[in-house]
Order: sequence, then structure tokens, then C-alpha cells
Amino acid sequence: PFYVGFETGLSQRNQASERYRVRCVSSSATLPTGRYTVNTDEVLDHLTGLTWRRAPTGGEVSWADAQNACPQGWRLPRKKEMETLVHVERNTPALDVTAFPATLQGAFWTSTPALHASLSLAWYVATIHGECSSDFRTNLRQVLCVR
Repeated sequence: PFYVGFETGLSQRNQASERYRVRCVSSSATLPTGRYTVNTDEVLDHLTGLTWRRAPTGGEVSWADAQNACPQGWRLPRKKEMETLVHVERNTPALDVTAFPATLQGAFWTSTPALHASLSLAWYVATIHGECSSDFRTNLRQVLCVR
């Protein structure tokens, strides 16, 4: 199961035997049928209206280099945008493999600095389990561009 630390924004899997508080929510919203329109190099997400590159851009880079890694007209996604790709019912990877076949395992930078701990941290999403965590900006992660 996943948990969200509301004080930091950290979301990750943990043992089912661990004890946490519960926040109940309700909605009549449903996911649209055919959430993604997949083209050769891009994926349109009908739920968010965002268009994603299907494959990571280049290799692993630092957070500073990730800020300029996307081609013109594309950008590094914000933390909340990257989290919309995670399917909590999926694992290894937690993303739709039809839409994003090249993201099977990896950790992807977001443009969001992690201000809860240190000015030297930024948020990333690990696609293997869908965890969102922070890491030192000098560490190397992949880039998945959005527009």
C-alpha cells in the first residue's frame, strides 16, 4: 500500500502491517475510457490534457542539467504532473507500459525543488513502484519531458 506524508509530500509504498491514519475521500469522477492517445514519439493524456514524450530524453543527468534537457517547446514536469502517470495498482513498472514502454525502470526528475529538507534536494518519481521522493540535486536521474 501507498502512504502520503502530508508534512513533506513524500509518497511511497510501505508494509501493510504498518499503522497510519486514514483520510477518506469521495468522488463521482471516473477515468476516461482510452486515457491515452499514443503516437510514435508522444502520448496525449486525456485526463490531464498534458502531452508527454514516450521515451526519456538522453541519459541520466543532474537536476540542474535536467532543467535544460528537454527539446524546444517541452519542459521538465512538476511533481504533481509526474505523479499523475503513476498507477498505484501497478508495480514494476507503475506506469502504463503501452504508453511509456521505455520507462520500465527508472527515476525521473521533476522541476519541483524539495523545500522540506534542504535547498540541495529536488523531487523525483521512481517508475518501478511509483514512489515519489527527494534526492540531492547532484545525483543523476532521467528526464521525461512534457508540454
